Amino acid sequence: MQAVRCFARLEGMQIASGSNDNTIRVWDYATGGCLQTLTGHTDPVTCFSRLEGGQIASGSDDNTIRVWDYSTGRCLQTLTGHTNTVTCISRLEGGQIASGSLDRTMRVWDLIAAKHDYVLQEIAEDLATRNRQLVEFSIKRYARMPVGIRKKIDVEIGLRPTSEDLEEAIRLYLIRTSEGKK
Repeated sequence: MQAVRCFARLEGMQIASGSNDNTIRVWDYATGGCLQTLTGHTDPVTCFSRLEGGQIASGSDDNTIRVWDYSTGRCLQTLTGHTNTVTCISRLEGGQIASGSLDRTMRVWDLIAAKHDYVLQEIAEDLATRNRQLVEFSIKRYARMPVGIRKKIDVEIGLRPTSEDLEEAIRLYLIRTSEGKK
């Protein structure tokens, strides 16, 4: 067995661990004995969630989710759709699970149909747009300031009025000037 990457309590005195050796092991934590070794993932197991009916869903660096009967060690289904490591899984109601991945998506899966119902895309593109808007706003705000204030800000940021530096300098300048008015 290699390094353990995740674990969860199952039923009774059982606990499961996911490892870098691509396996999930089910343990009796009262005795320390391994009851079952689940094999099928082709890369390290990164996460899992206990489901109803003696099942668990596991995620892996192999980009898949596998649903297991942990008492028999049998893989019941393999869910594909993520394009990078599956980092988290959570049981939902109505035979569904949600998974998150390094591919920057969250997927909701219907275990009965063995497919994902929908994908929630990460808002990374939206955040990038907002950051660009903030930079544009900062530059416009800087351009509208009186020359004397711009010179003070230029000194504050080393004569390079760019993006985050500019916004931070404006913020610090406004704090200092408002404190001086008290």
